[in-house]
Amino acid sequence: MSQMDQQSYRKKIQYLIARRATLELENLLGDFWRNHGNAVTDAELPDLERILVMEDLDLLEIILGKRPVPTGYNPKLMRLITEARPARGHFE
Repeated sequence: MSQMDQQSYRKKIQYLIARRATLELENLLGDFWRNHGNAVTDAELPDLERILVMEDLDLLEIILGKRPVPTGYNPKLMRLITEARPARGHFE
């Protein structure tokens, strides 16, 4: 992936994070991106995009541990996103 393509893809990821229907999910994903975005490899960007296009309520329930992570999603990215959640009780 060229540097221009990488920058465009990262901007797309930032847009997908910021366009959430719930402020809670937007904050959780924003925290993940601020803390781990630079460590996400070019090869992982499509995996992250696949996670970010999930329905908001489904993704929020997964992050909060109310639903299991579906098979086929990048386990490293799902773990990092899930670890970005605050202590229990903040969004439940």
